[in-house]
Amino acid sequence: MSGRALALWRQLEQATGRALLVTTGGLDHRSGHEIQALFDVLSAHSVVCALLSAREATERWPHLHFEAEVLYQPEAGVIDPELTMAETTRLAERNGAQVLREVAVEAIEPAASGVKIKLKDRTLQARRVVCAVGPWTPTLLGRVAQLPSLTVTQQTVFHFARRQSGFDPWPIVFHEVDRMVYGLPGGRDGGVPGNMKLGEHAPGPTTSADGGNGVVDADARRRMVEYVRRWWPGLEPEPVAEYDCLYTWTPSEDFFIQRHGRLVVCSACSGHAAKFTPLIGEWLADLVEGRKLPFTRFAR
Repeated sequence: MSGRALALWRQLEQATGRALLVTTGGLDHRSGHEIQALFDVLSAHSVVCALLSAREATERWPHLHFEAEVLYQPEAGVIDPELTMAETTRLAERNGAQVLREVAVEAIEPAASGVKIKLKDRTLQARRVVCAVGPWTPTLLGRVAQLPSLTVTQQTVFHFARRQSGFDPWPIVFHEVDRMVYGLPGGRDGGVPGNMKLGEHAPGPTTSADGGNGVVDADARRRMVEYVRRWWPGLEPEPVAEYDCLYTWTPSEDFFIQRHGRLVVCSACSGHAAKFTPLIGEWLADLVEGRKLPFTRFAR
């Protein structure tokens, strides 16, 4: 999936004329047997990677603290999600799509010849509908599609400033200690140039699409500050910005993508969908046109 998605990202960049990905390299550090297993899988699929000792990694990235072997992937990177959404929407409109902005969908219902979409002031009808609504999936589709167990949680992310100024992008990081923590170069919402965005890849407080309170979890902030003090010597340990967002989780942390008659449901769940954006789009088009997905695991 990653290989196909990368090829499609490059096609999307050509189509838009914009750079949507920034190659930064990526680091994984966790227990030794897991790192070795990940290295073996990547190597078997011809993904460029290398195993480095903690000393070698520290010499190369002194802004991080390492205590075990590290897996390095030089081709890893980050995407610009806001630019991607703007450019894909622009391409869709250029190819004939009509885009309705700031319009709430109140209900989705099957109809004799298609699917009805109820808005506040009118009802739309289509032969087929793709519904990709994230945390609103249980609310909108619970009565019209067979859904897996979906849990919506409120997640918090934190941005930290560098101790020394610099604009060269640092590698993205996946680090499993008590919890899985990810770090990646922060964007415009980070407040200061060169900031790093860190968060926990673990379920936060359970909520709903309309039930999030927007309040940053104090315990999550405390854990992240303590984590940065120990593992990121190159960062100031107090966050310069912090935000909450919503995750939709499946029990397996897989996506849920399936066709139900004339309705295609997509919940690219569990916080790791953005990197597959163009691939998910290709799959949804296949389902709309009656083809099957290459994997059955996402229709469980």
